[in-house]
Amino acid sequence: VRLPLPFRICCTTQSQTNTCSTRPRRRSSDSMSASTSGSWEHAAAPAVVCAALDVLLRFHGAPAPRAACDPVDVLVHAILSQNTTDAIGGRAFESLLAAFGPGDEWRDAVADAEERDIAAAIRCSRMADRKARAIRGALRRLRERYGSVTLAPLAGLPDDDARAKVLTEMYGVGPKTAACVLLLSMGRPALPVDTHVHRCAAGRGAAVGAALTTTSLQGSPR
Repeated sequence: VRLPLPFRICCTTQSQTNTCSTRPRRRSSDSMSASTSGSWEHAAAPAVVCAALDVLLRFHGAPAPRAACDPVDVLVHAILSQNTTDAIGGRAFESLLAAFGPGDEWRDAVADAEERDIAAAIRCSRMADRKARAIRGALRRLRERYGSVTLAPLAGLPDDDARAKVLTEMYGVGPKTAACVLLLSMGRPALPVDTHVHRCAAGRGAAVGAALTTTSLQGSPR
């Protein structure tokens, strides 16, 4: 079974290329352009979702536990995957690491870099200039707030505070990207919802009326 982006985002393998080669691009409704505002009106959500979950569990079995991903890696990877395929986001992430250093050194290197240099490293990802601005701004914001480029303090915050007071405060981080960080790095019960997930859910009566007009490029770059 091919897992969706949230379950593959932290599984970038060494077999992936480290260069941003040009590939055909597919439009995605991820959060650089728009994202769900969170104004859900639940209709038959509990019954529909529980029934769907029961069918999936009986057909596929329970998912195996996964090792937690580093929250900063997930954050940057999720930003790179906005408005493009997760495969291209993965190549852009590998290219960023190749350009700015091994280990964890790349985080400070990117935070201190010129936006044009970051954009050059991630050029295969759509909207590279805006993503470079978002990534550098997020890393700088974290370093100013915590003294280093880390999201470890999120572990001590409730979900709503982690989402509203830290993650979505940052330029380029919307509800879906924040949910990826909470789910993949902290195991929180967060559901990354893009317009495709919302459309399927709405079509099956799980949710209706979610506005898709709120831009995720919120906050000021730091």
